[in-house]
Amino acid sequence: MPGVKSPSIVSMRSAHFKKTQTMNHPRTWRATASPEGIRTRQDALLKRSLQTRAVPVEKFYRKMFFENGIDTRDIRSTEDLAKLPFTSKADFENPRDFVIIPDEAALKNKAAPCSAG
Repeated sequence: MPGVKSPSIVSMRSAHFKKTQTMNHPRTWRATASPEGIRTRQDALLKRSLQTRAVPVEKFYRKMFFENGIDTRDIRSTEDLAKLPFTSKADFENPRDFVIIPDEAALKNKAAPCSAG
């Protein structure tokens, strides 16, 4: 039809991408998930975080798990968090013990002396 523009491939792909992103966005997923579905996802994320990040990488949690005889496989759900001991203010004396994923650039910036512009 004269005067009517048909959508280009680029605009159609862009619209599809936006729709896909909206469908997979965590907030959208949470809004439509059942309480059981949310719990299942939280449990999976907790297990993965403990097994791949917190305990293997982070000194404080690795020591806490070892001293209390806890294996990351013992924590299978958010309900199992009750197995972990409480932390106190004294546990946070050395903030470097709590670096889970060190950002090399940020660490270098904090260690570098400030210079006048």
